[in-house]
Amino acid sequence: PKAMIGHSLGEYVAACVANVLSLEDALKLVANRSQLMQDMATGSMLSVPMSAERIRQDIESLKLAVEIAAENSPTLCVVSGPKNSIEEYQSILTKQHAVESQILRTSHAFHSSMMEPMLKSFEKVLSSVTLKTPSTPYVSNLSGTWITQQDATDPQYWCRHLRQAVCFSQGIQTLLTDIDSALLIEVGPGKTLGQ
Repeated sequence: PKAMIGHSLGEYVAACVANVLSLEDALKLVANRSQLMQDMATGSMLSVPMSAERIRQDIESLKLAVEIAAENSPTLCVVSGPKNSIEEYQSILTKQHAVESQILRTSHAFHSSMMEPMLKSFEKVLSSVTLKTPSTPYVSNLSGTWITQQDATDPQYWCRHLRQAVCFSQGIQTLLTDIDSALLIEVGPGKTLGQ
């Protein structure tokens, strides 16, 4: 590929293809990351067909205990939080905004503050792998712009990566703006990102 972007865990794939991580180290990180996540308090995630700006206004004005977990397009986001808070927001969306949202089939509130208790443990796992300079450019989920050498090789970046929101929409804009005549190919199980 000329360039890559991954969505959440997919950034590990991009990092592996770009030789930031060996396959063995990538598998080690993903397995440990998954186990640590499963040990966190359960939560919920909600797909909301609204802009991040509008969702942030709701969160602030209604003082909701939810967070934006992913900006997947200019008008589609995912929010994370405790199950009761997600259900409360879903009810508000239906009753006050006439917006149909979808609870995702997940056991936890990924990319939210509910992941914070695992960060120190995950940092220890990260310290046991070698992170190298990317050999192929890819877009960061955290910034929505090109990954830097500093971020790719910084264990703290990968801790922030599992805690903070996925800036996928911005990342796609970066690819479309910076790559002339880009042909995007989705590689993975299904066509989730391409739809």
